[in-house]
Amino acid sequence: MHLQVMNRFAILSVLVLMVVGCYNASSYSGDGTLTDNGYSSAIDRYVLDLEAVEIGSQYENQYRLKGLPSEEFTIGLRIRSGEPIEIVKDSGMLTGSFELELVRDSGEVVISEIGDLSEWVWSYCSGCTDGFIYRRGEQAEERLASGGIHLRKIGERIDAGWGTYITPDPEQTYLLTVRLNAESSMPISAAVTAKTGGWK
Repeated sequence: MHLQVMNRFAILSVLVLMVVGCYNASSYSGDGTLTDNGYSSAIDRYVLDLEAVEIGSQYENQYRLKGLPSEEFTIGLRIRSGEPIEIVKDSGMLTGSFELELVRDSGEVVISEIGDLSEWVWSYCSGCTDGFIYRRGEQAEERLASGGIHLRKIGERIDAGWGTYITPDPEQTYLLTVRLNAESSMPISAAVTAKTGGWK
């Protein structure tokens, strides 16, 4: 029995290594830098850092993305401040409009989101001075026969484009357009970033 358990563990270990080893961050050939924080990462397994954005001036740029892993990414704006992000958000220290558009080489739209920064999702932990601004798509509640609730995504596009979420095709090339027109009453650094989850 002990030998059978050991054999099963060995087989499982090999399968895990095969799965986690099937993508290498060096396969990415687009703009920016893709970092693989390892399969044991609880959050932010893959992080694509594109470019720092200057707050206080009208910003627009385009980025070419190619060879991303087929994982669910969220594209957004990473911000850092001298104050906790909840204070920055609630006091209106950072205001303005933000636009993200992602299209395939073929011209098919994957992401198209624009709006005031107050309308976007601000993700941060209590007391933290860094955060992430992104957008969810529309969704609707559907009641299941079991009595539970299922959330159905509305308007999901090709490559699971929904809000600023995407599950890219590694063989595809994408063009990301970013426009930010924002003002801040205190020093805030920002950068265009795309990231995945982890094992959590």
